Amino acid sequence: MLAKSAKRIFMVAVLMAIAAGCTSKASVLTSVNPEPTATPSPSPAIEHVQELEFQGMPYLLSVPADYDAKADKKWPLIMFLHGYGMNEEYLRNLGIITAVDQLAQPFITITPITTKGFWQSDEDKLVGMLDEVAQHYRVDKSKMYLTGESMGGFETWDLPAAHPGIFAAIAPIENGGDVTLAPKLVDVPIWAFHNKLDTIISWETTEKMVNAVKDAGGKEVLFTIHDQTGHDGYTKTFHDPQFFEWLLKHSLKK
Repeated sequence: MLAKSAKRIFMVAVLMAIAAGCTSKASVLTSVNPEPTATPSPSPAIEHVQELEFQGMPYLLSVPADYDAKADKKWPLIMFLHGYGMNEEYLRNLGIITAVDQLAQPFITITPITTKGFWQSDEDKLVGMLDEVAQHYRVDKSKMYLTGESMGGFETWDLPAAHPGIFAAIAPIENGGDVTLAPKLVDVPIWAFHNKLDTIISWETTEKMVNAVKDAGGKEVLFTIHDQTGHDGYTKTFHDPQFFEWLLKHSLKK
């Protein structure tokens, strides 16, 4: 209980800092059709983007242009956990969907949407969402990856510690995590990112968690500090083809 309270206090402090430097307001989808009509993508890389819902939580799902539900082939999947203050329109235009689209990467993407100031209370729901998508789409369950920024970056450390054996690799962006969870992450390939001149959350916060996992015996823990300002390290990260190449090198052992 104390650990959870400490996490909550930490996230409240972070969100207060973000709110002070962020003018956007969080919003949830006003209506979610359980069997929506897909929105065509303007790019040939993504076939369509759907607005779906799982246990009351809306999420965006995209599939590659070459996706075929009847094929023997299976596709890798990325789940992206957004930060505080990001709404559905923002996530369509500046999140993982756009990056995968523009770089023509072969991923199914899931982008959950929350108006809460933290993800921890929805961890079981996120795992259930992954299971539901894997049941209805041709997902390669050995190649499922997790990334998130700021508030979502914190949860990118937490979720694989609480639910091991789901993600083949993770990429936390612009936030550290609970250092007491480091021993549970030693077998997870990790590539963390942060902007050097981030005025919302210092890059040392991420470095502290990176070092904690390394000290616990982490087998593959990378940390990149982008030499730029702002609390948007995901932009440079997601638009680097090497990031996706690194993800695809990792698979869960069957």
